[in-house]
Amino acid sequence: MHETAAANDNIYSAQHHRTAAIPASITHIANYPAMLRIFRMPASRFWQVRCFFRGTTYTQSLKTENRAAAITLAKHFYHVKTAELYAVEAAESEGKRRQQRETFASRVPAVLAEQALGCYMAGVGGKHVV
Repeated sequence: MHETAAANDNIYSAQHHRTAAIPASITHIANYPAMLRIFRMPASRFWQVRCFFRGTTYTQSLKTENRAAAITLAKHFYHVKTAELYAVEAAESEGKRRQQRETFASRVPAVLAEQALGCYMAGVGGKHVV
């Protein structure tokens, strides 16, 4: 049997969107998490960086046509984005730890006083006072 194809098949075949990454250009950055990659796309002459944090994909143009410069800029992007996202979390957890220390510190004297009073009362209760 002969397969027939339309003369304009190549026009209507599935094509990638112009902002989709060119598969041959996707590059993993060595010694960094697999979620950090640089790539090119048909819509831009510049390299792009893509990174995945906390369920969100962050993409940014690196504004360079040089691959080596793009790798350096991607590493910088990764460090800045990590600091933005996780510094807030670190500050919040430090605030919680500080609050816990303050709460603990405010309770310690009361507990020590109760223990001291309990020891004193046990000593007084054991003696016969006339």
